[in-house]
This record gives sequence, structure tokens and C-alpha cells, in this order.
Amino acid sequence: DLIVMAAGVKPNIELAVSAGTKVNRGIIVNDFMQTSEPNIYAVGECAEHNGTVYGLVAPLYEQGKALASHICGVPCEE
Repeated sequence: DLIVMAAGVKPNIELAVSAGTKVNRGIIVNDFMQTSEPNIYAVGECAEHNGTVYGLVAPLYEQGKALASHICGVPCEE
């Protein structure tokens, strides 16, 4: 028997730090996945939203919808 478990995802935030964006445990983003630099966005396991870094793939789909909606200026469908 074998059990493999990944726990404690730690995002690589070096590029964000060098770009001058605000970081904590991840790259800090707003509801539109926008960083502290208005033209830089982050999604996925590197993004920290409301103090949470999601180490999962599923939230990425919602993050992508929010980002696309903001960039295109079209509200997301619920």
C-alpha cells in the first residue's frame, strides 16, 4: 500500500516581488484578481485573495472567470 499526500503549497512569488507587487503568503489580489500594480494580475496557487491561498485547481476556474470579466468589462454569469 502507498499513500501520497501533498500539503502546504508554497507559491513562488519571486517575480511578483521583483515587480513591486504586494505579497504575503501569495501574491495579494482583489476581487478581480488584480494585484497592487493595476496592470498585473495573478490567478491560481500563487494568488492570495482575502488572506487565503488556494492550493487547489478548482478555484482557478472561478478566478479565471473573474479576471476575464474584469478585463472584458462584462459581468460574470453566476
